[in-house]
Amino acid sequence: SHDLRNSDLDFRHDEVIDQGDLMRKLTSTESMTVAASAAETIARRAPTLWLGLVQPTPRRMAEATRMITEKQLAFGEGLWRLNQQVAIEMTLGWLRLVTGQPSAIDPCSALERISAAASLPARQRVKANVRRLRGKRSV
Repeated sequence: SHDLRNSDLDFRHDEVIDQGDLMRKLTSTESMTVAASAAETIARRAPTLWLGLVQPTPRRMAEATRMITEKQLAFGEGLWRLNQQVAIEMTLGWLRLVTGQPSAIDPCSALERISAAASLPARQRVKANVRRLRGKRSV
């Protein structure tokens, strides 16, 4: 079983994410790394998938199946994280309101944190895939 977590974004699905830590880790460099990793993953998987149409083998079918199931898992975990972060943002807003603290949580910042939390599982899997596929023999 492969660990699909990324050590430089080391968050568990049940852990409350420190907002400052999360935003520090989500830099433009992170975005570029994920984009490059996604492109490399597609390039490394394409020959296996194309050959799987012409000459299916258990290994090629397993990779195609893995590709689909990991997306489903990342989507489900992303929905979980999205809901968790929305609950956190709402709770913080209400706590500030009832304790008389300066009211506003910046909605743009809250949306950024929600978006970052929701996309974390997909980013982790993209980077894990490219590391895994770099170690495999092609097709």
